[in-house]
Amino acid sequence: MSKVYRNKEELKRELNEQIGFLLNDVKMFDSGQRQYAKLMAVRLRVLLHDGHRDSKSLLGQLGLTNNSFLNTGEREPPADLNSFKQSFSSLVGVSGSTFVPHFDDVPGKVRHTPFSEWWHEIVHRDQEGDTFTRQEIVKYLADQDGGAHVDSGLDKRYDNLSRQNSLGWLSNAGDGWKPIDHPEYMTVRQIAHEVLRTLEVPYEPIKPVTNSPLTVSGAGFRVSTRPVDEFGFLIKRKDPCPCGSGKKYKRCHGAAPRPNL
Repeated sequence: MSKVYRNKEELKRELNEQIGFLLNDVKMFDSGQRQYAKLMAVRLRVLLHDGHRDSKSLLGQLGLTNNSFLNTGEREPPADLNSFKQSFSSLVGVSGSTFVPHFDDVPGKVRHTPFSEWWHEIVHRDQEGDTFTRQEIVKYLADQDGGAHVDSGLDKRYDNLSRQNSLGWLSNAGDGWKPIDHPEYMTVRQIAHEVLRTLEVPYEPIKPVTNSPLTVSGAGFRVSTRPVDEFGFLIKRKDPCPCGSGKKYKRCHGAAPRPNL
């Protein structure tokens, strides 16, 4: 089958469209609609993944994978650590806690690495000893788990990570310890952030509150039971109390109880 190959200007227009799609998905995700991680994975696959034969990534066709990529991930810990998550999946102390992306607020120094190293870097190792790279997380979400296709069955490793809590991270909002689900969503969100920063796209993520007290217990954390807003982010002490009283939270339901005298 003969093909008419696109010129560079047309590829640049396509890149602008794909970035626009990605920014829209990011906006929806940051507003609380976590399912948009699946669409983000599709955009990232288009931008980053080389398939068979002439199926080349859009950034590759434009020569942009020759550049270094922003890397917000921690360096891989020792192999005897039975479970780890990269710095782009963390916890926010809210009732019904979830993983959150770190964006630029990462431990240690943010670095730049060659594309191939970045794309194939291990970002999760679970308690089964299975590892996952950026490429694998993006492809699982895009190709199997509802991004561009819904497979009748999921890869067992990915099912363990996304649905069986193979990372072993738990939260307790006062009703017992429960698994924190869908680390792959937050992983894809942070990958999107790294790509947008690498391409110097002007955008500002909506940052969740992450400064509430967290205490380690077993495989995970016990999290605050402070109320959350409509997007699932912590109500700050100076925010209006969600009860509708018109008072600040710290002066209303967030006030410390007075001792009985």
